[in-house]
Amino acid sequence: MTIYGEYFIIKHIENKNFPVIVGLGPTQLFYDDENKQLYVSNTNSHTVSVIKDRSNFVKFNLMSGSSPYGIMHDKIKDHIYISNLNSNDIYIFDDDTYNLITKISVGKKPTSITSLNDYIYVTNYDNDTISIVNYTNNISNIINIKVSKNPIDIIVVPGVTSQKSDDSVYVVNKGSDKISIINPLSHRVVDNIDIGSQPFAIDYNPNNQKLYVANQGSKSISIIDSLRNAYVGEIFLNFTPTDLIVNKKDNYIYISESSKDKDKDINAINIIKIDPSTNSVANNTLKNLNYTKVELTKPPERLAFNEDNGILYLSNPFNESITIFDTNTNQEIKERVLFDNYLNIYLFLGFDIVLLLSIIIILSIIIYYHIKNIVHPRNQKETKDIVFTLMLSLLITPIILVISNLQFTEITQILYEMQLQKLREIVQPLLLSVNYILYGLTAFIFFIYPPYPLIFFSFLKNYFSNIGEDVAVIEYNYFKYIYI
Repeated sequence: MTIYGEYFIIKHIENKNFPVIVGLGPTQLFYDDENKQLYVSNTNSHTVSVIKDRSNFVKFNLMSGSSPYGIMHDKIKDHIYISNLNSNDIYIFDDDTYNLITKISVGKKPTSITSLNDYIYVTNYDNDTISIVNYTNNISNIINIKVSKNPIDIIVVPGVTSQKSDDSVYVVNKGSDKISIINPLSHRVVDNIDIGSQPFAIDYNPNNQKLYVANQGSKSISIIDSLRNAYVGEIFLNFTPTDLIVNKKDNYIYISESSKDKDKDINAINIIKIDPSTNSVANNTLKNLNYTKVELTKPPERLAFNEDNGILYLSNPFNESITIFDTNTNQEIKERVLFDNYLNIYLFLGFDIVLLLSIIIILSIIIYYHIKNIVHPRNQKETKDIVFTLMLSLLITPIILVISNLQFTEITQILYEMQLQKLREIVQPLLLSVNYILYGLTAFIFFIYPPYPLIFFSFLKNYFSNIGEDVAVIEYNYFKYIYI
């Protein structure tokens, strides 16, 4: 068994489909490489799921505004930014506590969101504008600038030098087939570039300073040179892309596809190798490129990528789930990373239950001998040992209770994810009963023995002195006065 933080991870379950279940209508994804977790906007359930990447369990659900869409993590301010389509605002959360810091009204239908320096950039689809928000010391200042028609995606591209004047903000305008370029210092549109039809998503490869834009109308990928802000050419596809993302480490483009071919549903991830030294991908069809298509079990929409381990995440809005794809092997992960087989499940559960039962037995024996010692006082050494053992057990018991509750929660979630409902119905009340017995024994000790805190501190202070007999007398007199 391998333990990662609070999660228990043990190899695989065979022949189990492995979409991570999230909220309703999952759309946009954002991978936070600093905190090693994935954010998923659930547009129809008005939440954002936070998923730990090592276990792929939903760690937390943020209650956002109406129809959350764009997500961004600010490493500098340790904030999570979320744009909400129907409430026309953005929510700012603390990335440590997940507490809501503030909400700020922007334009109509805010879609994509990003940040640069002290500013948050939000695309307002119905307003044809960009809201530039400066949120500092609980005060927000907003600038709205006009771009082109239906801005839907946005990306910040750092300059080739460390000067802020080199940075640029690129906006994808789906309704006008243009890319708007914004100077982040003047907050003005400095240029517009014509690209393919109905552009939808954009990403950047710093290895060749190229931008790649997915076009749904022309079924193509437009390429832009960010150094010259010039259109380079197209990659012509034979399908409608739903999103694209660049593997900046290995120079691949991943393009998600959900289409039909002769009444057959095609759900796939398409992979194109980039040669950063040339523009050989431009003005080409897929058959002329270093290209691979891998079919998936669920229809994908948006993408996020973990460059550290090569894991690609794909949202499945019609299945309330996230598909996980390993780019190292170009295979969809179809197994939950938990247990080898059902025998390991029973061994794990059995170990947990035996551990808790053993604690109950030991605690019961200690209580028995402690009460016996009070009613029939023993010699000084036996008294000191029994009292010390009891006090030690009372210190350890709360820790055991916390650990057992964490294990109980983990086991319940594992059984739920594995769809082992019958086993869950047996194990859940059993573990609850064991925990309640531990609670009861702890409460019993404190109930029959109220002077415990006073004696505890005096006992620790004088354990190696000769007052063990005095401690026994205090216990005996109290117990005799109350119960005899």
